[in-house]
Order: sequence, then structure tokens, then C-alpha cells
Amino acid sequence: MTAKIFYFGNLESLNGNVGLHYGNVGTRNGNLRSHDGNLRSHDGNLRSDDGNLRSHDGNLRSHDGNLRSHDGHLRSHDGNLR
Repeated sequence: MTAKIFYFGNLESLNGNVGLHYGNVGTRNGNLRSHDGNLRSHDGNLRSDDGNLRSHDGNLRSHDGNLRSHDGHLRSHDGNLR
């Protein structure tokens, strides 16, 4: 098995992940895995290992779009705690 070299110069590793030129790893679903091991989605938000989105302010964004604060409470779109 050999690594594939794409026209844009990126390498595909033997496990099928794509290593980008700036050192991040692109997973099969197109998300980027950053150096700290978190997944970075196309919109620039961090996607944590549990599948929740971690926004730029460090809060977790759950699949239903609500923000999950550091203390584990759900923060709704209007900013109130649920």
C-alpha cells in the first residue's frame, strides 16, 4: 500500500485520513482534527470527541443547537438557562 499524493499536494495516509499541509488531519467526514485532538468543523467551531460542537467561546453546542455551558446546564438560544 502506498500513500496517495493529491494534486493539491496533500497526502492520504494508509488509514484513509488526509494530512493537510498545515499539520491538521482531515477525517473521513471532512472535519479537521486539530493538534489538541479536537475536531474542527468546516465552520471553524471545535467538535469535541463526544460529537458536540464546541464554539469559539468555549461553550459546548449540542446537536439541537442549544449552548451547553461549562457547568453542564443547557443555555437556550435566548440566553436563558434551561
